[in-house]
Amino acid sequence: MSVEIYGIRHHGPGSSKSLLAALKKMRPDVLLVEGPPDAESALSFVADRKMKPPVALLAYMPDDPQKAVFYPFAEFSPEWQAVRYAQQKKIPVHFMDLPLKHRFAIQAAKEKQELEESEKDLQAEPAREEPVQPIQTQDPFLSLAKIAGFSDGEFWWEYMFEQKQNPTEMFSALLDAIRALRENAEPEEEGELREAYMRSTIRKFVKEGFGKIAVVCGAWHAPALQDGLQTREKEDKQRLKKLPSVKKVEVTWVPWTFERLTFTSGYGAGVQSPGWYHHLWKYKENITEFWMAKVARAFRKENMDVSVAHIIESVRLVEALCTLRQLSRPGLAELNEAIQSVVCFGESLPLQLIQKELVVGKNMGKVPEGTPRVPLQYDLEKWQKKLRLKFDPEAKTIELDLREKAGLDKSKLLHRLRLLGIGWGRQLGTSGKGTFKESWSIQWQPELMIKTIDMAPWGNTVEDAASNYIIDTSGEASLARVSQLVNQSIPADVPKTTQILVEKIDDLASACGDILQLMQALSSLTDVTRYGNVRKTDLQVVSGIVDRLVIRISLGLPNACYAANEDSAEEMLEKIESTDKAIAVLQKEEYDIAWKEAIANIVESENVHGLIAGKSCRLLYERGGIGKNELEKRFTLALSLGNDVAFTASWLEGFLKGGGIQIVLNREIWNILDSWLANMASDVFPEVLPLLRRAFSSFSDVDKERIGKQASGKEFSVLGNTASGGFDPELAKQALPIVRQLLGI
Repeated sequence: MSVEIYGIRHHGPGSSKSLLAALKKMRPDVLLVEGPPDAESALSFVADRKMKPPVALLAYMPDDPQKAVFYPFAEFSPEWQAVRYAQQKKIPVHFMDLPLKHRFAIQAAKEKQELEESEKDLQAEPAREEPVQPIQTQDPFLSLAKIAGFSDGEFWWEYMFEQKQNPTEMFSALLDAIRALRENAEPEEEGELREAYMRSTIRKFVKEGFGKIAVVCGAWHAPALQDGLQTREKEDKQRLKKLPSVKKVEVTWVPWTFERLTFTSGYGAGVQSPGWYHHLWKYKENITEFWMAKVARAFRKENMDVSVAHIIESVRLVEALCTLRQLSRPGLAELNEAIQSVVCFGESLPLQLIQKELVVGKNMGKVPEGTPRVPLQYDLEKWQKKLRLKFDPEAKTIELDLREKAGLDKSKLLHRLRLLGIGWGRQLGTSGKGTFKESWSIQWQPELMIKTIDMAPWGNTVEDAASNYIIDTSGEASLARVSQLVNQSIPADVPKTTQILVEKIDDLASACGDILQLMQALSSLTDVTRYGNVRKTDLQVVSGIVDRLVIRISLGLPNACYAANEDSAEEMLEKIESTDKAIAVLQKEEYDIAWKEAIANIVESENVHGLIAGKSCRLLYERGGIGKNELEKRFTLALSLGNDVAFTASWLEGFLKGGGIQIVLNREIWNILDSWLANMASDVFPEVLPLLRRAFSSFSDVDKERIGKQASGKEFSVLGNTASGGFDPELAKQALPIVRQLLGI
């Protein structure tokens, strides 16, 4: 009987080559790999020809899919190659790590304890705040690199192992080095528990009579498994007694990406350069030449001039660097230095393209069709294939024409997924006035599969899941939230929910006294009307609710604006603007009359915040509720020097908000504003200036420029005939310093 412990680096091609050489030499009877035993049923898929790494084992709790964990594998990952070797040689292969049914339960208990402790801390007297200490991550390779004089653990690993030719002696060397590092390391409770379980698994197979047992694990665990195999059996049994457990763990395979194998993605066992490691694994000879060919292809794709001479000189420089540094073959550092010197003419910026395209890489794996899935996944994949939308890890912008069936179906799918919280697509703004097109940015991330599994209980198809989820979500939702759901469900085309949501809106609106919620509901329902023609939506169910909302808002708005403070006034101002736009979209005379009467009552009311009063006065003027004489009268009263300065500035801000073009095109507003500024006392102007600048800050740069030119007389003709007005350009120049202060230029 013999047990060989092979400590590897996760996703290290050098480890994979050394491991395969060692396994071929040993010819084990059984292979034990660091991994969750709960996932052994999924190992058979590794041998499927349609399985294309990078892929990941996804393990989750069926009753709470958000409790999930990924185990990624690339083609060059030692564990992946070990499993494939065992399957090819028909050797039994098993995972030996602590089962996830225990790890999930331990994690849940830990979270519960932390929550209870935080609640106790909140109830106790506040303690003195201590400075936050940075999290120390355990990276044995970085420690070894520093000992060897390297500043980067991955460069050290590449130099020591990736550039060697199948150094099977690496395992004994690593074992001694890690053993020395662990002597001064703080023990980790979960790590010790995992190692105890792995040792107990090895002992189990020893007792079953297997002669030669090969164990593949992370290098950090190797000394603990070897040294404690004979000496800690009793302690391990005691530690593993009565472990908590969850009821069930499900496992499946999902596509993964090279980007998700990197440290920067948050993956603890990640590497810096999966694309480069894949290149090292794929090419046994002429590594430099093939890499330079890839570099040339990537640069030429971006219209960069890269000739054959550039590549030849780069290869020669790499060879010279290897000779000077006494390297058997080049590493990524030598290749990058040569590319920067020869191809990029010393510039480092173009190397970012190589970093993304080649060093990290854009590879995304595939899994066989027979891989276990929930019904919702099958339906999503069916639509993805039917509509020819790729699960691409790179963000891609697509334009959809809703007048075409294919474009409309794609839009429905993306909207339904967004309702379910599956963020495959993000809707972008579109140019033009039509509602027949949509622009989306789509990007698939492996984590979205967890969300898909999480939403599976709501239905077996995307449409059914979206419908059921919306109906359930609306149960205890507010009026504003239900209105938002209606707005989202119309483009998603889940018609059986529309009637239910509209009836709920009617019930909530009848009992709701919050004008802000009613205004939010009206804006959402008005947006629904945009889809009437293109999506052929029946809007009759909505129109009756809109009628009642307009009446309730018009009657209740004046009282709701009474004595508002600064924060509530800004919120009310936003809702008044959105409601005014909604009334304009609906284009019904009875709505216009009711709305005009509501804002007229606000204008006539006292104790209304200046923002609301000013905005209402302008809206009433634009809708023909008051003429220019009445406008001038109210403007003069509001901006009278006898009024409070804050009210005056707020009134002006509300009046001008979003209306920079009004100053340019409307002679009455220009003259009134000009007269008010001209008659303002010099000691008052500095107090008003900051608030005025805030009002003018909402204008676009174009409007500011036109106001400035108009003040100088260069564009005064837009206001009418200047010849009869006796305009004096020299006199106008005197106002320019003040105008510049107002505009902040």
